[in-house]
Amino acid sequence: MLLVIETPPGVVANTIVQAMREKAMFFALRIAVDEIHHAPEPVDGEAWVVSMEGPERPGVIAVVSEALARHAVNIDDLITRKISDRPVTYRMTVEVTVPPDVDDAELLAGLDAAARSIGLHCTARRMSETTL
Repeated sequence: MLLVIETPPGVVANTIVQAMREKAMFFALRIAVDEIHHAPEPVDGEAWVVSMEGPERPGVIAVVSEALARHAVNIDDLITRKISDRPVTYRMTVEVTVPPDVDDAELLAGLDAAARSIGLHCTARRMSETTL
């Protein structure tokens, strides 16, 4: 889990760790605190969902991230899950922001080629097209 907080001036990372240590130990959690010195600029674009499914193997996230980076697509959220044991099957769902100047067909072709290169099946769609 990732929690981003804003603290009053003068509060340092070690103070936060000390304050959370007792509660974290109760739940067997590990606490790591990093300071963010400036907030990132929001990314302009359209929300999409990219799903990959296929055999589990090393490098899946790297291949997909590289395909998205070629089009300056920002990864907003990423979830991976093993969905079957026999054979071991892996599903990755990535929520992204696609810049307005990206050609949809080129992005989809690049994602499909990346997925096929490692034996995965890819689907990608605008969030507005997602049915819940």
